Amino acid sequence: MTTLIGSDARTGVIGVGLAAGGAVAYGVATVIGRALAAAGVDSATALSARFAVAAVLLAMTLWLRQVAIRPLPGEWLPIVLLGAIGYTAESTLFYLSMEHGAAGACILLFYTYPAIVVLIELARKRIRLTGPILQALLLSTVGTLAVVAVGGDVGMSTVGVVLALAAAVAYGLYLIVGKEFSRRSDPMTAACWVASGAAGSSAIRGAVAGSLEFPSGHLLQIAAYGVATAVAFTLTFAALSRIGCSKTAVVMTLEAVSTVVLAALVLGEPVSVAQACGGLAIVGAAAVIAWSRTAESTADRREALKR
Repeated sequence: MTTLIGSDARTGVIGVGLAAGGAVAYGVATVIGRALAAAGVDSATALSARFAVAAVLLAMTLWLRQVAIRPLPGEWLPIVLLGAIGYTAESTLFYLSMEHGAAGACILLFYTYPAIVVLIELARKRIRLTGPILQALLLSTVGTLAVVAVGGDVGMSTVGVVLALAAAVAYGLYLIVGKEFSRRSDPMTAACWVASGAAGSSAIRGAVAGSLEFPSGHLLQIAAYGVATAVAFTLTFAALSRIGCSKTAVVMTLEAVSTVVLAALVLGEPVSVAQACGGLAIVGAAAVIAWSRTAESTADRREALKR
């Protein structure tokens, strides 16, 4: 029994460490994206290269893990379309938002997506309104208003605000739809094909618009953009297998914190006190939602055991 408890504790610690590493990797990707956007690199060029690199690295990781690269029957096309449409829309909107705002402000507004998911699920009557959920919605609203209110002081235009919030909505929808269409495939396999779909869609968008170009002078940044994305995917999925979705989601709120800190250190972007407080409220809302779902799952399991 003692050995089992010790093993579970080690698994939990490792899982939290993996999720934290994934959050920091996502933060690194966001800061690189902000630098590319500020340098005028077209979104289609940056994103197609980013996801192509990520897809190749994820495929290599799957091969090393000896996991099937192709999703299970019936899920391949929906997963690819999920990347080509859903993830491409989210990533494009977020990248464009960073052309009109500081990376820290963009990621803080983007983290309203857990509250957006809750609102959509409430409208679909998939969940019930509870005290923690109401608390999270209020925190998210107050935090968003705080970040938007000081947006002009930290280089965040109205267009940037709208694009960041639109990216949050797109990601919320992506999560909801993705949950329906990739239930049986290995999560990393799904991520590989989502990245492939996003890479192809972004390249086609750039080719049609005539904006696709060779990013001379930014090759190292583009490569790092893709590597950071692949590392983030890999660490996050490794954490999911150890500590589950809800706990991973709580730890992943560190992405917002790491982005703000890295943007301040690397890009020299200012962070006001009001913006920091608003960001903490938004991150707190995400944590409350994740923990409330953990509590509900635990209660459901206990109730099932009683029957």
